[in-house]
Amino acid sequence: MSELGHVHHQCMLAYASDFALLSTTLKPFEMDAPDARYKLGMLVSLDHSVWFHEPFRADEWLLYVMESPRSASGRGLAVGRIYSRDGVLVASTAQEGVARGTDSEPDQKTLEFRNSVAKL
Repeated sequence: MSELGHVHHQCMLAYASDFALLSTTLKPFEMDAPDARYKLGMLVSLDHSVWFHEPFRADEWLLYVMESPRSASGRGLAVGRIYSRDGVLVASTAQEGVARGTDSEPDQKTLEFRNSVAKL
């Protein structure tokens, strides 16, 4: 990989940055817990964007910080920041998606989560 140019490293990072970003929108709903109220039916990406800020190598250590500022009404927004080992922001990401699931307590009021995790 050392002979590859910067465009190849950008392509590899763009590809890898798509794997887990949208799953951060599901964290407030605790869908991975055995006794979770909500069960995931589908999770589909509507868009995925990457902005490259500084040169980097995809074969070196990178930190990917992901968060979801908004997840409600079946849609979620996730954003990410990718840093090099020396703390330089090398790329930013954003992704919007649609989530569908089942509610084990359908008589309950639908809750919206805004920048917080709520226990049901």
